[in-house]
Amino acid sequence: MAADLDARIRTIIIECHNEGMLPAQIAKTLKLPDNSVRRIIKLFKETGSIEPRPRAYGPKPLISDEKLDEAVGLLAENPNMPIKDLIEKLNLNVSQTTMRNALKKRRGFSYKKKLPGAPGAWTRMYSKSAQK
Repeated sequence: MAADLDARIRTIIIECHNEGMLPAQIAKTLKLPDNSVRRIIKLFKETGSIEPRPRAYGPKPLISDEKLDEAVGLLAENPNMPIKDLIEKLNLNVSQTTMRNALKKRRGFSYKKKLPGAPGAWTRMYSKSAQK
């Protein structure tokens, strides 16, 4: 719950603590869980900030940002490069789907064929979610 509290409430908690109120009194006054108040005070003492710690949930990406930037550079040189060749040049051990998804979701690229039977090309899609 402590991570869900907005900055205004966190600031009030720290101000009350600095005025000498006990965490239990602050929690009762603000109708918050005692542990949430204690965690915010502890965080402030350790970091000097009321901002929550960054969350590190979920699996780490299989393709680093550096490798992805390198892939973007290779695609700028040769937009018709097959995904398999791109993976080999970067010396990655990932599937073609993983590489395609990383390029699409994290860098805004899409693979499109211009005409049936013609070789495709990587193009950058421009949208708010695709911009780095």
